[in-house]
Amino acid sequence: MATKYKSVYQVIEAMCKEVNCTVVLVEHEGDFSGTSMYLVKNPDGLFGIVWYHFGSCAYCDAFQSYEEEEYNKDDPSIWGPFEEGFRIELKTQEWKSKEDFRAEYHMLFSTNEEFFKNKCEEYFNGT
Repeated sequence: MATKYKSVYQVIEAMCKEVNCTVVLVEHEGDFSGTSMYLVKNPDGLFGIVWYHFGSCAYCDAFQSYEEEEYNKDDPSIWGPFEEGFRIELKTQEWKSKEDFRAEYHMLFSTNEEFFKNKCEEYFNGT
């Protein structure tokens, strides 16, 4: 059975469809290791956040070998942990209004995620 995903972004997009929300902002910090953050919005106009930290111990080596076609592309198991993790994050999300989301930045982000907070502000200012 061939894998149905080619990137982590495709995994979170699929999980968002399951719970009826959409990704409205994506930011990545780092290279070999770092953090990916997704601002998601549900049909009621409420927002949530999903992020994951990546590095060697978080499938980074497997992803690199997958991209370099050294990984068995017929083995979908590489995406299983991401499916389950994103599914849990989205189903247990504490959805917030734009105003509540902004008011709780200090609770949602550490200083390492300051760049994402700024991107959220840009998004919110444009909506």
